Amino acid sequence: MFKKLLLCADGSPNAAAATQYAIALAKRLQAEVLALHITDIRLLEGPMVTDFMGALGAQPYTELLPRVREVHQARATVILDAAAAACRAAGVPCETHNPTGSLL
Repeated sequence: MFKKLLLCADGSPNAAAATQYAIALAKRLQAEVLALHITDIRLLEGPMVTDFMGALGAQPYTELLPRVREVHQARATVILDAAAAACRAAGVPCETHNPTGSLL
């Protein structure tokens, strides 16, 4: 029947509850969980960061954009690792993905 269940993980309490539901359902269906966390491209674009820095009265920092990307990547890793660990603990196979794109 179902081979994979999509779990959208954003680190919220609701996503944690969804993880438990996905695990229970995957066990019943003998399916794999595909945990997905999308990094919103708008948070990584220069104009948004430049506007933010301007609002603070600071000069745009050229090294800020790579650091913002690193922070979002680290956050995604923590979120997806937690979902994968919960799946492993329950004996459910789990695959994780963290694409960057638009959420709209």
